[in-house]
Amino acid sequence: MLFRLPYLLAVRVFGWLVLFPRGSASKEVEILVLRHEVAVLRRQVARPSPDWADRVMLAVLQPNEPWRSSSTPESIPASASTSRAKSWCAR
Repeated sequence: MLFRLPYLLAVRVFGWLVLFPRGSASKEVEILVLRHEVAVLRRQVARPSPDWADRVMLAVLQPNEPWRSSSTPESIPASASTSRAKSWCAR
């Protein structure tokens, strides 16, 4: 497990290096095939669960995402929570 993340990064980098000498027509065909593959995978019932290496890659690629929710009980005014409770009880 210690070598999985570096292995995945190396495979990704070498995959990108292979794309440089290719022509634009072969890249377009590959994009079309990959879009079809994604469409087929979206039709599957079960969603794949990401493992820890996938989560690390997503965290690295999305550095601007907040780690915590910005709404806390202290940040919501008391009037908003009581009006929501009153409207819920009125139903």
